[in-house]
Amino acid sequence: MSDLRVQIERLAPMQVAALTVNETSPESTAINTVLDWARERDLLARDFRLFGFDNCQPGLDHTYTVWLDVEEDVKPEGDISVEAFPGGLYATTEVIGVANISPSWERLLAWCKEHGHPPLDQVGLEEHLEALADPLPEFLRVKLYLPIGA
Repeated sequence: MSDLRVQIERLAPMQVAALTVNETSPESTAINTVLDWARERDLLARDFRLFGFDNCQPGLDHTYTVWLDVEEDVKPEGDISVEAFPGGLYATTEVIGVANISPSWERLLAWCKEHGHPPLDQVGLEEHLEALADPLPEFLRVKLYLPIGA
């Protein structure tokens, strides 16, 4: 695990526009739907952050939720909700390539246990560092956020 680069980071609270999609492979649908919605409202003309997480269930029960950080005045519309994210402490690592996401989650979890950072029973986040690429590239960059105790 020596090549796994882990940082401990605190995510600040933020307001997010959120969408959950349930289908066999919901990631691209969820990401593109939120980005299209935001583009129509000129919400991407600033630095923004895009996060996602799934329920890790294969097949028809697979859901993926996308969060786009938004300003306080943004209101929910249609399938897009607006939620308050409280922030928190995370162990993070960057991943390149879709095929490396799942094994990197396992390695990050093992690293946390080995280094005395107990994981919390909360959702782990994936920050999409190349969110505007459509279609999503095979070798996209994602930053994993595993919630940990202080």
